[in-house]
Amino acid sequence: MVMRKKELRIFESFEEMNEYQLNNRINSSLQDRWETFWRLRRFHKQFFHGENAIDHAQPTKKRLIISKPEWI
Repeated sequence: MVMRKKELRIFESFEEMNEYQLNNRINSSLQDRWETFWRLRRFHKQFFHGENAIDHAQPTKKRLIISKPEWI
């Protein structure tokens, strides 16, 4: 895998940004798209199914503590 140099682009409008992204996708090779797909898939698995993932099936307990102020 070849690491690319990061670049910073500033666009004048959203249309210009969308056009740039579309041209990049069209000009990217099949290999680049395949590698990007696998990186996103790996990230998705780590984020949603890894040990740090939030388990939405288990309800969390919330505790509310009300204490009397000292001046009362």
